[in-house]
Amino acid sequence: MTRKIVAYKALPPDVEDYLRDHAEVQNVDPKDRAAFIAALKDADGAIGASVTISPDMIEGAPHLRAFSTISVGFDQFDVADLTRRGIVLTHTPDVLTESTADTVFALILASARHVVELAEWVKEGNWDGKHRRGMLRRRRARQDARHRRARTHRRRSRAPRSAFA
Repeated sequence: MTRKIVAYKALPPDVEDYLRDHAEVQNVDPKDRAAFIAALKDADGAIGASVTISPDMIEGAPHLRAFSTISVGFDQFDVADLTRRGIVLTHTPDVLTESTADTVFALILASARHVVELAEWVKEGNWDGKHRRGMLRRRRARQDARHRRARTHRRRSRAPRSAFA
């Protein structure tokens, strides 16, 4: 007996090929709710993402044993209902951890180095190869002004206070 898997999101070719080696794969557009529910009725498993799966959608699916969501979260599923029916739910909880960290550090560096502002400045045609020092001087001037303000604030906070002030 061949297993049937419903794919309700486009899968990477190597993943779909692997599944096809082990089961019959039926690709379904989840926007067509009736076709999606009909496909689930005789499916053993389903794989996809970004679609809310409600208990009424799997009501007449006696062979359904597993759902796999290609996402970090699983809040689009009624986990208690799946558990009651004996349907296993899998997800990919750590798949985006490293990408998120990389993005955060890229944004920190871009912000600290004014990458966007300098890119716009170059796109406006202001850079002819000789203005590098000018850009750095302007940035240095801003940093110096911030440091002067900080030093002044520190001096004021350490100044002796008059008893009458």
